[in-house]
Amino acid sequence: MNKIIKYSLFLMALCAISGLLLSFINSITAPIIEENEQEKLRAELEAQFPYAYYRQAGDDANDMASNAIQAYFYAFNEDKELEAVIYRTSYQGYKSQIVSLISIKVDGTIEDAKMISGKDTYDDIIMEHDFGVSGAPVDDYDYVIKAGITITSGAIAQGIDAAVSHFMSIEDELGGISYE
Repeated sequence: MNKIIKYSLFLMALCAISGLLLSFINSITAPIIEENEQEKLRAELEAQFPYAYYRQAGDDANDMASNAIQAYFYAFNEDKELEAVIYRTSYQGYKSQIVSLISIKVDGTIEDAKMISGKDTYDDIIMEHDFGVSGAPVDDYDYVIKAGITITSGAIAQGIDAAVSHFMSIEDELGGISYE
């Protein structure tokens, strides 16, 4: 019985020490991982939409019931004036989650919609498709679904609809957005 107590205490101490070490290592690595994720996201944005500066907006996009909008970003020109709002959306495609970037200029026109990741059959074709929304106003647009790839195209179209809906809900507040 005495050995059981000793071994139990030893295991409890070992677990406590392991937990503390894990906590310490996490406190060191978590900021590094977060910084790397932000750099990756910035590179993703810059590859699709060449603006001078980006700033992530608040987390209220993730409060949506469908979580369709993963995040949204403000894009600024060289003079740090707001130029566009870029949405990162995710919807289920034919085989996988389809992640898209949808940019809407502050004047209320859709700049572009780009699929940036997914694991569907014809990803290379759909990544080149423009959906016919470039330059269309947010209150009067229509997208072109790629024939033969309708489910994956539909996932991006749903992302466009979600981005436009959210943009219209914040459009009046955009004048107060600054880079600082």
